[in-house]
Amino acid sequence: MKRVTIFIIAIIFLSTMILTAIIITNEASTKNSFYVGVTYGGNTVEGAKLLIDKVKNYTNLFILDSGDLQRNTAAINEIGDYAIACGLNFATYFGKEMSYQLGALWANSAKQRWGDHFIGVYAYDEPGGKFLENYVGTPSGILKLDTGGINVYDNDKTTTYYSNGTIQITHYFVDTITTYYPEGAVTILENQEVLYTATNGSAQIAQVEPLNAVLDRNPIKTYDDAAQIYKNYINEYVHAYTNRSYNIFTADFVWYWWDLQNGYDMVLAELGWNNSITQEIGLVRGAANLQSKDWGTIITWTYSQWPYLASGEEIYAQMRLSYECGANYVILFNYAAELMDKTYGVLQEEHFSALERFWVEVVENDRVVQGSVRAEAVLVLPRNYGWGMRNSKDIIWGIWDANDTSQQIWTQVQNKLSQYGSKLDIAYEDSLFPTNRYNHIYYWNQTD
Repeated sequence: MKRVTIFIIAIIFLSTMILTAIIITNEASTKNSFYVGVTYGGNTVEGAKLLIDKVKNYTNLFILDSGDLQRNTAAINEIGDYAIACGLNFATYFGKEMSYQLGALWANSAKQRWGDHFIGVYAYDEPGGKFLENYVGTPSGILKLDTGGINVYDNDKTTTYYSNGTIQITHYFVDTITTYYPEGAVTILENQEVLYTATNGSAQIAQVEPLNAVLDRNPIKTYDDAAQIYKNYINEYVHAYTNRSYNIFTADFVWYWWDLQNGYDMVLAELGWNNSITQEIGLVRGAANLQSKDWGTIITWTYSQWPYLASGEEIYAQMRLSYECGANYVILFNYAAELMDKTYGVLQEEHFSALERFWVEVVENDRVVQGSVRAEAVLVLPRNYGWGMRNSKDIIWGIWDANDTSQQIWTQVQNKLSQYGSKLDIAYEDSLFPTNRYNHIYYWNQTD
């Protein structure tokens, strides 16, 4: 009987040890899947190596984010070799200046060169932000205007659909501009002089193309149309990186949902400009959770001039919150054109101290659990409603002005963030990504 008892105790002890080992292994695996690091936006190999030496003891990822060096694969290889020899992982940026096909060829060789230490390609920067704010050409032949609205080019004319409802047609060969106004008036200018102004539909302008026909030619009539155009725009940058064994990612300040949906494996939400940290985390985590993708944060400028970055104390708090909310990556942005000839660019000693403190007190501290702050609720927004969400008057898809729906969403977001804080995810209606995994589901047009 004693032997049986001893045998049972031994089995229990061994099972406990195995279970403990599994738990420790899983925790270690979780820790190993987390990356913290800095970017380097300078243009010299020596500057990159100095920064690597500075941070190598309390980071595990170095991102080469240089406009100049992306065209120099020998320099990229030298920096990558150095970073990995120092115990770091490595990723690099390729934008418009580098052929996407060449970038993909280089990335395939990098994977062979560095294996799993090569994290992937930072493929283009802020695609959503650029589309929202800037003049942007698309593969569809449409120019998205920075003032809202779009230009559509034909063989003999350009039609401009403005966000306020005004439509202007410029005919190249006859030097005529026809303008349709929302209230119904039509003005025709010939050789820069007003030929006449009349009400649409009157006999006086019977020769002018009817307004309904002009509206029918608009290729972006709905939010679904805009989402498809944005998808085409993204594909221009990511389509070359197919059949890959590495990740492609970007940093953005809007539209994480569509960045991930349209080809990126991971997106870094930009924390800065005094924006709402909980809102950005809710948006990026919601997108990544429902689409089974990775996400992270990149801490960028708080100010548009020196010192650019927030204090070390603020940055530490943002890094820790990102980690506890489940981020796979936390990156500190390091670029300002006039400062890149300095030894460490924008980064000051207080920022390095914050990084080191984060590494010691959080990343290497088993008592601080990555992802311990889980989403308890989700707020679901309308399908393909590409609103900037930086304020209640922000624009939609960079094309339309805010509307009543925008205000309703804004109120709901503020209410739910006040109620749940960092435990709120924000997502969009899409049958491909059901939200039934959440305990509490709210919709943008609920009244409670």
